[in-house]
Parts: sequence; structure tokens; C-alpha cells
Amino acid sequence: MNDMELLKLSAKAAGLAGTYRRNEYGDEGMDCPDGSGGFYSWNPLASDGDALRLAAKLLHNIEYATDERPSEEIGVMRRTVNMPATRRAIVLAAAEIGRKM
Repeated sequence: MNDMELLKLSAKAAGLAGTYRRNEYGDEGMDCPDGSGGFYSWNPLASDGDALRLAAKLLHNIEYATDERPSEEIGVMRRTVNMPATRRAIVLAAAEIGRKM
């Protein structure tokens, strides 16, 4: 599936009505009605907030495989999270839900 299909299906799973758009700069997303006659942009592939709200709405559990390594401070571990991969994984799971609806 391409990004357009992923966004449309994940919006369907989340119960969002919207229109896919790509602007002149190549930015993609969904324009969703905000209930007051306006629109808001929704793109969980690019926005951490949109992706995490999507995961929360669909009740997904997110588990990270982290790259843990000791820091200079005793007893402190640093964790690296790959947010672009996390967003894509959330959208892929949501798109699968939307595809089955």
C-alpha cells in the first residue's frame, strides 16, 4: 500500500471523514472537518501526536525494542526510540483494521 491508501484506511478505522490531499510542497495528509465549518490537517505518518492519538483511539499497545546502553551516570539507561518507524507501524496496524471494516 502507498501512503495515500494507508492514510485513507487508517482514517476509516478511526472514524474520521476526510479528503486526502497533497499540497504543492509534496506534503500529504487528510483534511478532516472540525465540526465548525473548518478543516484540520491529519497525518499520523508525519505527526507524533496524530499517530499516538490514533493508537489510543484504536486501543493499541505500543512496545519498543530499545537500544539501551549505560550512560555516564550510574544506574541510568538511555533509550532511543525511532518515532518515524513507530508512526508507520501504528498507521499500518490501523490501515489493516480499516481494510477489514
